Amino acid sequence: MKKLVMGIMSASLLTGMVSVLPVAAMETNMAEGHQEAEGTILVDAINFPDPVFRSKVAALLGAMPGQGVNADAFNAVKTMDVSKSGIQSLKGIELFAKLTTLNCDDNQLSALDVSQNTQLKTLSCQSNQLSELNVNNNLELEILNCHNNQIRILNLSNNMCLESVDFWGNYIVDPLYPNSWNRSDVALMFRLYNPGSGEHFYTANKEEKEFLEASGWTGEGAGWMAPKESTVPVYRLYNPNSGDHHYTMSVEEKDALIGFGWNDEGIGWYSDENEQIPLYRQFNPNAATGSHNYTTLQEEHLSLIRMGWNDEGIAWYAKK
Repeated sequence: MKKLVMGIMSASLLTGMVSVLPVAAMETNMAEGHQEAEGTILVDAINFPDPVFRSKVAALLGAMPGQGVNADAFNAVKTMDVSKSGIQSLKGIELFAKLTTLNCDDNQLSALDVSQNTQLKTLSCQSNQLSELNVNNNLELEILNCHNNQIRILNLSNNMCLESVDFWGNYIVDPLYPNSWNRSDVALMFRLYNPGSGEHFYTANKEEKEFLEASGWTGEGAGWMAPKESTVPVYRLYNPNSGDHHYTMSVEEKDALIGFGWNDEGIGWYSDENEQIPLYRQFNPNAATGSHNYTTLQEEHLSLIRMGWNDEGIAWYAKK
């Protein structure tokens, strides 16, 4: 099964500027770039036209802008965080052939080409100005967060390893999900947003999803993959006073909320009894509605806790 998406991505998924890990010698198929000498790549305006990105790359590689750097140093970079930097172009990112994690949130990017970063597993590019995003060549991509952009078409059909996608805040009407998600043993969980109340809602029922969208809710893509059947149900409850929904595996919590006046809406979906992928739950003590967030991303979970949300542990489990 392919896991989830979503969560309130107000916090960056990735922290720290960059990390460099040891790696073997340079692969022969790496993009060559503008070279000073064989095996040396210049950190210059030809390879990196954006001056801010160029300076970030130079700092990462321990070089001065304009200086030549051994190509092995580019291959050693696995993780890069250049978020909140005012970058307008990531031209040159293709030179990092071994990159597996890229966070370029909150910049001024109108286009992003990661087609040569074929080992990329996690891409977060939220809150830019992207009108197109092509990830067709990123066959190892597992997590994609591209919310709050201007994307109209999103084709994920080649991304067979994709476990999480968040694309709310775009103009995407009918995304093409990975073919690997079309399985008889799992249910695709949909996430919707109520712009009036601020509530996020989750359902495995496509008809319910389409009805809510027609009623003014905003579809925010797929949340995660739930088993169609298991011995561990996730119960859904509704608060008629606040209009909020709550989801829990706990029979005790369900019964307590019913005692407080919540409506029992039965089983919403099922948790994976093999406990493959945990969904973490956080509570916002300052929110009247939509006070809970659910995510499979431990980075998001910890980031929200640092921002003042309460850690409520593991809510349930998604299926791979």
